[in-house]
Amino acid sequence: MSNQDKYLKISNDRERYFYSSYISKTLNIPLMKVHSQSEKELNQAIKNKLEDTTERMRFIREAKDEFSCKVIQNEEFDWIKSNERCTFFILYYINHYLTNKKIFAINNHRYRGMHRTSEYERIDYPTPLGEYEYRKQGLSQSPNNAKDALNNIMYFFDLLGSSIEKKKEVLAYLKRKWMLIKDTNYLSWIDERNPMQMKWAKNYIARSSLFSRWSRSEVYTFASERVQLMGCFDVSLDISADSKELLIIKMKKAWSQENYRTQIVEKKVLNTYLDKGVKDKLSRLAKQNRMKINEYLTYLIEKEDE
Repeated sequence: MSNQDKYLKISNDRERYFYSSYISKTLNIPLMKVHSQSEKELNQAIKNKLEDTTERMRFIREAKDEFSCKVIQNEEFDWIKSNERCTFFILYYINHYLTNKKIFAINNHRYRGMHRTSEYERIDYPTPLGEYEYRKQGLSQSPNNAKDALNNIMYFFDLLGSSIEKKKEVLAYLKRKWMLIKDTNYLSWIDERNPMQMKWAKNYIARSSLFSRWSRSEVYTFASERVQLMGCFDVSLDISADSKELLIIKMKKAWSQENYRTQIVEKKVLNTYLDKGVKDKLSRLAKQNRMKINEYLTYLIEKEDE
């Protein structure tokens, strides 16, 4: 009998989150701040509940088997990694759209033959149906960075009280949702290097009655400002594409007006009279130099004043 058989070894946060939840549920231990429990604390909790060494070894073996059978491998989340916009969308979706009722309804026929019994259906879905499982799991509502956000997505699946088949169904469902929107870029005309335009766009969208979910998306400060703006369109699934397109048309028009006002704010109107021949020469010279008339006049005056 080795110490390894009597001790639950934890090598990463996914294992820690999973085992914390498993121990709490299986041994009926109300662990406070369950996800911050250390390896030593978790093993002590097992020992306090199961004093018999043989029984404790059996429990640890079953916990390891449960982890092996119910945790989706890291590689299956590769389509989310290194894509901040995708991470934003998936995290927001499971936090604000994915109720237990929706999880129950997700059906991928690839796995249907594996669990047809009514007994399975009763035990494979989290309840009550109206709750959001992500929130119930106690995961952070506002991750610090994109890596933490991705980890939270994986933790969500690890802690989901369903079979590995159902978890894969849910992950495939989320991927399909993402694929439907990933190539849509409503804000291609926004220059993220222009802080004034970015601030203006954010304020414009915030004032729009079309996006009632905007204030919620702001909690995802791990994402860049551009991704947050894009996310506002991405997560508003109840708003039609036509309505979004109409808003963009209005935004572009409003920005053109705003940009024009900004450009002329320091300029003064000059009223003067020129002979028609001189005016024609001025127009021709400005055109030759690829300038507007006011730009060419400014150029001539500045050059003369050097």
